Amino acid sequence: MNPYYCVFRAELRFSPEADGRLTAMEADPAQERCAGRVHTALDRLEADPGDARNRRRRFHTLGLWGISVLCGDAEWRILWESDGEDAVIVHHLVPAP
Repeated sequence: MNPYYCVFRAELRFSPEADGRLTAMEADPAQERCAGRVHTALDRLEADPGDARNRRRRFHTLGLWGISVLCGDAEWRILWESDGEDAVIVHHLVPAP
């Protein structure tokens, strides 16, 4: 089975960096709406990592997929990969350049 194409509900696992960034975003009232949009994207990723919306961007040098999340004038990226089993690892949540 291709580890990047799967039709199953995945378990989301977060790197310490991604978890810390999301926690900080959730705690900041100014970023409340953006945190909600990130959670919506994460819910979609958890529901079906193989969905084309979750695989529009591939960062070959990193070996990761990227999901863009628009938050007002800012754009954030969720960088993730399948662990080849039943989990998705969210490595980074970063502002897009």
